[in-house]
Amino acid sequence: MTSVSVKDKSAIRREIIRRRDLIPPEVRAVKDRAIMERLLSYEPYASSQVVMLFASFRSEVNTFPLIEQALKEGKRVVLPVVNKEDRRLELYFL
Repeated sequence: MTSVSVKDKSAIRREIIRRRDLIPPEVRAVKDRAIMERLLSYEPYASSQVVMLFASFRSEVNTFPLIEQALKEGKRVVLPVVNKEDRRLELYFL
């Protein structure tokens, strides 16, 4: 496996975000719905009592409708939060 420097990873991340930001909102909305429908029909999701999701930010896949749906279904929803001081990922139940 080729090792990638932190500088290279940052450049790759910036380029991916730049490209994602260029997706028109109407196209993003269609793709967001398709992703949500696919996840909702996925058997492991359907049979779960607890799901770990993420709160979308900027041009990421809009996860808020999925979070709302999971809560309506009575699932426990866990969201990660980055603790920048400790450089740790903390988990919170909604």
